[in-house]
Amino acid sequence: MYMMKGAPCLYYGTEVGMEGGHDPDCRRPMIWNKKNQDLELLAFFKRLICVRRKYNKLIQNAAISYTREKDICRWTLLHNKKKLFILYNSGENSFPVNENVLIATNYDTMNTLPAKTLMVVR
Repeated sequence: MYMMKGAPCLYYGTEVGMEGGHDPDCRRPMIWNKKNQDLELLAFFKRLICVRRKYNKLIQNAAISYTREKDICRWTLLHNKKKLFILYNSGENSFPVNENVLIATNYDTMNTLPAKTLMVVR
């Protein structure tokens, strides 16, 4: 959502890992105590917002294409010869990555895209 055209929208508490069920349990009161918040998830959202701000012109104007090779899904955002790639590994094995990683949901810094991981690269 943060790498697509338009304004991303988060329901309050998502950034700190709040959960909810079906109505009337769709959202509980905001957790204000930082000890009960997922601060690692909050830090991820902050990094994601920084990437969005830095590449916003490209994101808002990009032509988007999609390819899939085995377990690797790749969305390419292209505008004025600038590119971003969104990679998702839907498989069970890691996949080598040679691009510059901007952000990832799980990244081991060994130039691999672990299983079930999303990554934005350029």
